[in-house]
Amino acid sequence: MEPRNIAKITLLLGGGFIYNFLFNQENLGMNLIIFSFFLVLIGLFTCKETLNSKGVQITLVGVILSGIMVALHHSLVARFVHFTS
Repeated sequence: MEPRNIAKITLLLGGGFIYNFLFNQENLGMNLIIFSFFLVLIGLFTCKETLNSKGVQITLVGVILSGIMVALHHSLVARFVHFTS
């Protein structure tokens, strides 16, 4: 496996463990937005060439907006949309 792929996997797994440790037994809200930003930043730093795609830009904005809606509304629909995005 390439060192770049190992770094991606390490960042994702490490971020997931840190998120789980920091926000264990907490309700979804700001912590979800923070984790979404973390995942978006990892994606931006590891795959810079894909950021030029209009579809990727729209998807990133949608992920952040759906995370904000979960924090504001806490509805089942907002959670479903965020987790499927």
